[in-house]
Amino acid sequence: DEERFYELEQRLDLINDLKAKYGRSIEEILAALEDKQKELFKLQDYDRYQEELKKRLRRAEEAYLDLARQVSARRKQAAKKLCARVSEALLSLNFLSANFQMRFTETSSYTAGGIDEAEFYISTNPGEEARPLSQVASGGELSRIMLVIKTELAAREDLVDSLIFDEVDAGISGKTAQAVARKLRRLGREVQVICITHLPLIAAEADRHFLIEKSLQAGRTVSGIRQLDEEETVRELARMISGDVISESVLENARQMRDAAAKEKRDQ
Repeated sequence: DEERFYELEQRLDLINDLKAKYGRSIEEILAALEDKQKELFKLQDYDRYQEELKKRLRRAEEAYLDLARQVSARRKQAAKKLCARVSEALLSLNFLSANFQMRFTETSSYTAGGIDEAEFYISTNPGEEARPLSQVASGGELSRIMLVIKTELAAREDLVDSLIFDEVDAGISGKTAQAVARKLRRLGREVQVICITHLPLIAAEADRHFLIEKSLQAGRTVSGIRQLDEEETVRELARMISGDVISESVLENARQMRDAAAKEKRDQ
């Protein structure tokens, strides 16, 4: 029937137009219709819709603040324990005195981490008021403080498996460097420790040594890394001690450092 054919043709044109705008199937078109009807309902009674949103927002804020305050209380309890452990541990790294603190202020807006902003404070001399760590710590002090903090956090077995220290020897030498080396060795019993250092006192304590070196290949500079055997390790320690000119006495000094480190490991 010509009239029926015309009606079907019009209907199909309409459906194809709807598909072009709202989806590739009848189901998607009907879903779009439902969304538009909801939007229309909001617009027809927009004041009520806004009021409902405000109620939902207030409920969400109350729930957020309740949880955030619980988190804040637990965080401050944990901070006291951590600061006490860090303060005690710093004394073993040649600090005359160590009063390590975490101070909290409330954030100006809501965050995924809660309502706390935390800052580290420290006093490293008796009778001195604690001040922000970022303002008072020297490079050497900062290296030792970060070593202790990472060590204490690594005590939680579920937190980290490996720790990387890059230039942990910055600004230290002598007795302090030896204390840092021993701390790293003890930490290495609990987690994998990767340490980049230029101090022989620290390098001597490691179980394994890798040398990073550059070479010229086909006119290009290429960096490589390889593991050293014990004799190569002694030689590299000697080079760290005296530079390119390595005497027999310097080699003997390097061997003694390795022997002393090995003895300490056996004794512990």
